[in-house]
Amino acid sequence: MLRTIPWLAALLTMALFVRLGFWQLDREAEKLALFEGFSQALTQPPKLLDPYSPQPRFSRVKLEGQYTGDQFLLDNQVFDGATGVHVYAPFNLTSVKQTVLVNRGWLPMERDRKTLPKLPTLPFGNTTVQGHLSSYPQPGIKVGQPDYQGPQPWLLIYLEPDGLAEALGVALAPQVMLETSAEASTFTQQWAPKVMAPEKHRGYAVQWFSLAAAVLVVTLILALKNDSQTPKP
Repeated sequence: MLRTIPWLAALLTMALFVRLGFWQLDREAEKLALFEGFSQALTQPPKLLDPYSPQPRFSRVKLEGQYTGDQFLLDNQVFDGATGVHVYAPFNLTSVKQTVLVNRGWLPMERDRKTLPKLPTLPFGNTTVQGHLSSYPQPGIKVGQPDYQGPQPWLLIYLEPDGLAEALGVALAPQVMLETSAEASTFTQQWAPKVMAPEKHRGYAVQWFSLAAAVLVVTLILALKNDSQTPKP
């Protein structure tokens, strides 16, 4: 009985490490599919969405309507090692009462968070914007609550769609647009999936499989050593 306990512990540990390795391989496959979908979207012409309907992530689309005039800033957005903000503006579609949140791009931000960047004037009246549809950005940890009080543009620590929709008095679509039609000289609009690279997941998988193999080797060595030291009858 005493000899079986180390083997059971080793088998459970190896099973855990192997499972984690395959989980990392699954994550690698998900990331590869995400990057492939983004690359394919770049080759497709933008599709007019009026009214809005959900599309696969990174689909290239066009929206017709007008901006509401509201603008706000999502803080702590990093580009090329610099901290800045993403500028968001709600966009009302022409034919129906649907509002799509448009990410106009990245702007640098001063260290003094009270000094907000100067924003260009939004286009007035009916206009067309194009870009990629994507999901709402998800914060790692939600600290505090977004402040919708005071004059715009609001400086927000994360996006909370329900609270934001209530504050703006609109019904927000479940996807945001990453705009590619704004002034390139004003905003940085280098969109790409912001996720861990697939090869890193593959590296982590190799590490977990290596640990499982190491546990097996150590257990075998200890078992052989114990057998050699056991007195013969």
